[in-house]
Amino acid sequence: MFWRSGPLILAIVLLTGCSLVQNERSQAPARTESPTATARLQPATPTRRPAPRATMADLLGADPARIDSYLGAPEIVRREGAGELRLYRSNNCVLHIFLYPRNGTIGATHVEARNDTAQLDPSATERCIASFS
Repeated sequence: MFWRSGPLILAIVLLTGCSLVQNERSQAPARTESPTATARLQPATPTRRPAPRATMADLLGADPARIDSYLGAPEIVRREGAGELRLYRSNNCVLHIFLYPRNGTIGATHVEARNDTAQLDPSATERCIASFS
C-alpha cells in the first residue's frame, strides 16, 4: 500500500516545497528602479564659480579677505611680527603676497611671482595673477 501512495506523497512534498519558495520570492520587495535611473537621480556636482579677474593694482593695498576673493584660499599663511606672507599656487606659477599694517589696517605691500622652478619672474607677475581666474 505504501508503494502505491509513495510516489503521490513524494509529489505532494515536492510541490509544497516549490510553492514555499515561490511565496518567499513573491514577498520580496519589487525593485522598480533601473541602474541607469539611479545614476540620473544623483545630485549634480556643484560648479565652482570663477574668481573675478584681478590685476596687480587690485591686489596692492588689498586686505586678506579681498585678496582671497580674487585668488581663493592661500596655500600657506606665515605671520612674522605685524606682517604676513601669503602663498597662492596656480597650475603654472606661485604668487607670494606680503602684507603689512598701514594706518592700522593690514594690506598687501608687495606681490611677486615665481615660475614652476621657483625662479623669481617679475615680467610674468600679471600673467600669474590672471591665471587664478
